[in-house]
Amino acid sequence: MLRADKMTVKTQEALVEAQELARFTGHGSIEAEHLFRALLEQEGGLVAPILQKIGADTAIIRDRVEGALKKLPKVSGNTQIFISPVLNRVLEVQKQGEYRAVQEHDGARPADSGG
Repeated sequence: MLRADKMTVKTQEALVEAQELARFTGHGSIEAEHLFRALLEQEGGLVAPILQKIGADTAIIRDRVEGALKKLPKVSGNTQIFISPVLNRVLEVQKQGEYRAVQEHDGARPADSGG
């Protein structure tokens, strides 16, 4: 289960933007592509600068994400938008990775010698 109170502000903002994108494009669920596009275009975010730093062409990536979004099925009417199972799994894996990173960091600390 996703808990907004356990997410960074940037993650919360990206999910809201992904939801708005899904609604605007007529999709019934928030997919990984929606979130990736939101992260790619996020002001002050890390995704675009990291991709640029490794030499990726963000314009090409953005075009490919747009192409993927256009292939998603559309819904009509006033439907409730939900997080797709795929995106939910992505977020769960990300959360588990953060948890493991904290555990590894805590485990790497020297034991308190009591002195």
